Amino acid sequence: LRLANSAHKLYPEALRILYSSDQLKHDLDLFATLIWPKWVETLAPSRYVGLPERIKPEFALEPYIVRGGGTIMFGPPERMKTMTAMTMAICIDAGLDFPFTAKQAPILYVNLERPDGSIQRRLGDLNRALGLTPDRPLLMLNARGKSLADVEEGIAKAVKEEGVQVGFLDSISRAGYGDLIDNRVANQTIDILNGLFDSWVGIAHSPRNDATHMFGSMHFEAGADLIIQLLTEYNDNRIGVGLQVVKANDMARPSLSTVGYEFDDYGVARIWAPSMSDFPELMALNSARGGLGEEIKQYL
Repeated sequence: LRLANSAHKLYPEALRILYSSDQLKHDLDLFATLIWPKWVETLAPSRYVGLPERIKPEFALEPYIVRGGGTIMFGPPERMKTMTAMTMAICIDAGLDFPFTAKQAPILYVNLERPDGSIQRRLGDLNRALGLTPDRPLLMLNARGKSLADVEEGIAKAVKEEGVQVGFLDSISRAGYGDLIDNRVANQTIDILNGLFDSWVGIAHSPRNDATHMFGSMHFEAGADLIIQLLTEYNDNRIGVGLQVVKANDMARPSLSTVGYEFDDYGVARIWAPSMSDFPELMALNSARGGLGEEIKQYL
């Protein structure tokens, strides 16, 4: 009623005489009556057939970010979650093949945790360590103290205007839709990320006394295509980061892989592929997860 009355007042006077407000209300009622079945038709099921040929999954960053899917990367504090996620983001944006094999695509990194200065410093260090110019730009949304719910519309606008294909959220704990242990909140957060990005990576935290899974409803894990547990080992000024896939949809779980970060007084100075002697504890974890045969092989 209010819509019809407001619209009718905007009509030129001659049209208001020819087309009365009652006629407009009647036509609007007819429209509302007929539009609902049309909307329901868009949600009707249809018959699908399997593809005749076998197709490998396509990755934005192999084997951790699948095209059209979502990845959650979790761990306790000081497990290099942000550093690893930013490294992945740069690899995709620049199309690098080290330390992760990536296919070039526009990315958006959403930082809700850390101040601008800290992120800029890390970006310059990582660019330099990856063989890029320190001032190479990366599309980012820095909104420390805000939630995903606060910046959702801004993200959607940037995705459309910049052609973003892969999104990074740091972190899921800042989603802002409610208590993370609530199943509805978990489903809503996953739905929002799926709606915003073709592919996405969300950083998550683990419970205080259990580092083997992420904090929150099990529906976070159910909604993601890959779940990665981050493991770390410290060796003086070097940190080894192990990426252990604990869930993978429609693919074999890859074995644990490692990335080495070396620090100086300024921050990250070098990134390299570590050997067994660099971080023996991480390598031992990889051997143990491979079973007794793999452990014997590594020992020999």
